[in-house]
Amino acid sequence: MSDEVAIKAVEDLRKHVIDDALELIESLGIVTPLVTHNISVPTQRFFRRLLTRNVILVLTRLHARSGKGPTGVTASIDAVLEAATKSAQMRAAEVDAFRTRREALRKDMELEGVGFWDLQLFRHSELAHSLHAPSANRTGLSWYVIVSFAHGTYKLVRDIEGALIKGGAVQIHALPAEKYEEWMAHGRAQWPVP
Repeated sequence: MSDEVAIKAVEDLRKHVIDDALELIESLGIVTPLVTHNISVPTQRFFRRLLTRNVILVLTRLHARSGKGPTGVTASIDAVLEAATKSAQMRAAEVDAFRTRREALRKDMELEGVGFWDLQLFRHSELAHSLHAPSANRTGLSWYVIVSFAHGTYKLVRDIEGALIKGGAVQIHALPAEKYEEWMAHGRAQWPVP
């Protein structure tokens, strides 16, 4: 693979991951007022259900292992790091540090009682398929744990992007630190909750 092709692969994967990170933090921000208040309006309950599912779906996409299937390459944090290594846009030590941080995020979530497998099971049974999964196989998904995991994931993607840009990559799209607060304000304006 030529350097030019390898760099193009990183850019393509980065675009997907950046888009997912933005969608994650926007969905998280806009749904937070609905999750943190007792709501009874049917449309608000519907959007709460839809947006919380989306948060979990995007988290599982971002944390998917790198791989290639019949429809293409998995666009995930792991895939970006792997491609950045192959293209020499990041040193191996930097990539290892980001992978360690990613694993630490998952371990921290487990310490709070929600394993990454729980998110994947929810994704498989509720989003990708409509399965009747025995309740004994499912744990509750604590919202504050998911919020913490989502914030950590967004920050990880921001930091990976920062390292790539520092190494000479062109910025694709800004990942502002205050994006969550911006979308929480949109959510508060959209959902009049007590």
